[in-house]
Amino acid sequence: MFNTAFVSMALLPGRIGSWEFLVIILIILVLFGPKYLPRIGKSLGKTFKSFKEGLDAGSAEENKIEETSEKKTEEEI
Repeated sequence: MFNTAFVSMALLPGRIGSWEFLVIILIILVLFGPKYLPRIGKSLGKTFKSFKEGLDAGSAEENKIEETSEKKTEEEI
């Protein structure tokens, strides 16, 4: 018979523990080697930076649209 608790734990694992994190880091080191890790880190940093800039630009544009609509409603009153 199936143990439903085991199935739910396998499909939806909890937080990553320190041993799991260490194993993941070791696998990454073995796959990419220390030569490529700085490049990967730099690339991830640039990606996160551009994503954040995009979010900031989107929120600034949204604020402009809200201000414009507020001005139009004030003029109509």
